[in-house]
Amino acid sequence: KLDIVNTDVVYANPADVVALIDAIIAKGEVTAENHLEIQTLCEEARDAYLKVNVDDKSQVTNYAKLEEYEKAVEDMIDALRPKPVKTVVINAEDLSEESITAEKDCGTFKIIGASGKAVDIKAKSSSFSHNGTDYSVTKGISLGGSASFGTSRYISFDVEKKCRVTVVGQSTGDDARELRLVSSTDTKTAVATFAASTKNEPAAVNSADIENAGTYYLGSANKGIWILAVIIEYFE
Repeated sequence: KLDIVNTDVVYANPADVVALIDAIIAKGEVTAENHLEIQTLCEEARDAYLKVNVDDKSQVTNYAKLEEYEKAVEDMIDALRPKPVKTVVINAEDLSEESITAEKDCGTFKIIGASGKAVDIKAKSSSFSHNGTDYSVTKGISLGGSASFGTSRYISFDVEKKCRVTVVGQSTGDDARELRLVSSTDTKTAVATFAASTKNEPAAVNSADIENAGTYYLGSANKGIWILAVIIEYFE
């Protein structure tokens, strides 16, 4: 048996990682004032720990403290995040599985399909988190291809005033894709774009701030995409 050793790999010294974590511990409790500084230190320690040889990781004897501080930083970020005064969630949970080839009014939003360019409501399970809240869905809105705004393959919804729109999207294929949000008064210009992860990755969760009230259209920039949820948050 021939053992091949990669001599180009430079491993981190476990003692150095211990020192990095000790520096975090010396900062004391995670607070609103120091959480960003501690977050940076945690990222440095985590990066160093990942570079320690797997056989030597047990020498990082204070590793559990790094995990504790990472969790404390995450909790502080959640606590400081502005909480919306109103949230509207758009998804396909209350819809029947079907192929939509015309305009369908779904209450808080509309689905626009056309003959030969249908929008499908299908079974699709996914879980994701946003703004400290966990969500799960069992159905999705499948856009079979690029949107023709005003004609087919998109969803439409209204916003009352300045808000944050979060889109949960996933490609129907092996490549990452993109969703475009446009105003009904100018369908040529994207107000925001949202990434859609590949079908083999967790659904992408991306947000954009929308400045003005109005009717907006959301559809694929090119190929098939699942819209799993649209979350509209008003903060004032």
